[in-house]
Amino acid sequence: MKGVSYVMDEKGEPQAVLIDLARHRRIWEDFQDLLVSRSRRKEPRESLADVEVERIFPAIRKLADITHGRRDAGSSVASKRPIAFALAITA
Repeated sequence: MKGVSYVMDEKGEPQAVLIDLARHRRIWEDFQDLLVSRSRRKEPRESLADVEVERIFPAIRKLADITHGRRDAGSSVASKRPIAFALAITA
């Protein structure tokens, strides 16, 4: 395969691979993603529901408060008001 070279030891066994990133950047990115995901395998996980409740919904509420010109947009009073706000999330 052009752009891929193997580094061999004295016995002729492959020890490393040299990848031409100009030619095969996607291969390297996929390999790097695999290494990162494997290194994080034992990290604690968060459910989507927890992430939505703790991070996304408060941010949407604050954005809606700011958009509607509420002076207390950063306060806890504003963040507890019910809002009507549409959000489309696409994969």
